[in-house]
Amino acid sequence: MGWSVQDVYKWKSYDLAASRESGEERQIEVKGTTGGPESVLLTTNEVAWARSHPTQSVLAVVHGIAVDREESPVSAVGGTLHLIRAEFGRVGWPGAEHCYPVAG
Repeated sequence: MGWSVQDVYKWKSYDLAASRESGEERQIEVKGTTGGPESVLLTTNEVAWARSHPTQSVLAVVHGIAVDREESPVSAVGGTLHLIRAEFGRVGWPGAEHCYPVAG
């Protein structure tokens, strides 16, 4: 079975809530960047949520986005999706030392 996905960024510490009929759930934080996938900014709340829900958290990084500043409004197109699956915030996870907040 597939996933049911809901946009929840206005009231949660993550962007998307995904669930299956089986009860399986994932909370997905989405970040976009014109650079590579190895560095994105996370807020204090985003990191705290991931660390307190390590088996449900997923970080989705869309990298290599092209920005056209000539258009009004500015438009962003393209990019490649890179998923960092559940447990990206768990202490001891390879790379957890790079998962810290830089914005409030």
